[in-house]
Amino acid sequence: MKKFCLIFVVLSLFVFAGCGSSKSETKNDDKTDPGETVNDDDPTDSAPSSDDSDTTPDTSDPASDDESDTAPDTSDPASDEDKNDTAPGDDADPAPDGGDTADDSDTDPAPDEDADTAPALPECKGASSVFPCKDAATGYIWSSKSNGSIKGINAAEYCENNTEGGLSWKLPDIDEIRTLVKGCENTKTGGECQIGRKNGKLSQNYWSSKCYCSDDAFDEGIYSIFGDTENWFWSSSLRVEDSSMWSIDFHQARVTAEDPAAKAYVRCVVNEEYDGGTISECSKETSSILCKDSATGYIWSEKSEKMKWEDKTDPENVIYPPADYCEGLNTSSYGGFSSGWRLPTISELRTLIQNCQATQMPPAGNDPCLVREDSSANCLAYADCWTESSCNSCTFETTGIYSKLGDIEYLWSSSSSQANNTDLAWCILFSHGSVLGLTKGNRFFVRCVRDAE
Repeated sequence: MKKFCLIFVVLSLFVFAGCGSSKSETKNDDKTDPGETVNDDDPTDSAPSSDDSDTTPDTSDPASDDESDTAPDTSDPASDEDKNDTAPGDDADPAPDGGDTADDSDTDPAPDEDADTAPALPECKGASSVFPCKDAATGYIWSSKSNGSIKGINAAEYCENNTEGGLSWKLPDIDEIRTLVKGCENTKTGGECQIGRKNGKLSQNYWSSKCYCSDDAFDEGIYSIFGDTENWFWSSSLRVEDSSMWSIDFHQARVTAEDPAAKAYVRCVVNEEYDGGTISECSKETSSILCKDSATGYIWSEKSEKMKWEDKTDPENVIYPPADYCEGLNTSSYGGFSSGWRLPTISELRTLIQNCQATQMPPAGNDPCLVREDSSANCLAYADCWTESSCNSCTFETTGIYSKLGDIEYLWSSSSSQANNTDLAWCILFSHGSVLGLTKGNRFFVRCVRDAE
């Protein structure tokens, strides 16, 4: 009996051992080999793998003891199951930059560091204007009226020293100050009164009854856009005959020339035609304004009225030589320049010649004109320096092709003939491109010159 019981116990142990071994083999067959490559070729595919050979859940899953665990493999790097990812399927940017607190979609523009924050000038509003102000019709900027009357000879300096508004002021010319006239069509700029700078009509010969209106409005200020009632206001434009200064008397809207030693009021102007550092290149189109010849660096004035070089036989002894006219441009700060204006030498004037080889500067060809006054040569004696073939050989043209500025008239130089012909002065006839020596009593035009700064 004891032997039977022993045999029964041994057989029972064998049975239990066999059952445990079968369960262990089943579990081992379901484990994933660490060296096995998971078949997930599509990195954007977030669905569980359909590979029938991999049905066992990841053993790192805490629920791996549940043999029926079908949860997806959360360690799969290709999974797009991130609940925080608001861009489905976009694996390139799985999460925003945690350190970037700025909104990348911010549409607020960045401040413009170059923006001009300077306040705009107020528009001129008649008698109630706040100065300095800008005239919308002309673009001119006007200063307040001088506190008292000023001598004409000091008017340009007054404007140069004016610091109002931090602007660079100048004394207005007659055309500019005539824009301040209202209620008198004749003396507004462009009216029937012919006195003007741009048209070159600064001689008393052009003054007429069209240059003033009735005196019925005396002292009422109705002829001034600013309501000015003072006797007159200076301009920088000079009367050709005697260097009197053209001005406006707002009592009668009168254009009048007055002695520079007298006193009048002043309004200064900023006009970008002259101010601001830009001067037009000399050409036929700029012949009536200040211009610069880039080939030489010379700055040229517009053409003046005709005048005599000198006249010893004038019964009234009214002698206003071109040299004094050009010096007067300095007094009036013409073009914003209070110095440097002069009557050009014959060599300087010849730099305006073009398309005539013998007389243009520098001369060219086999027979150049010898008449010169410059650092390279000084030949002013008529008999020694001038010949017909060299100085007067180009054909007659009325198209202005011989002048950079389109001139066809005679223009004076400052060079006087020497030796036996001292009554002659050198000039250029631009319709021929000719250099000529003619008597000083002739009335010719003038262009003044200065060096560029």
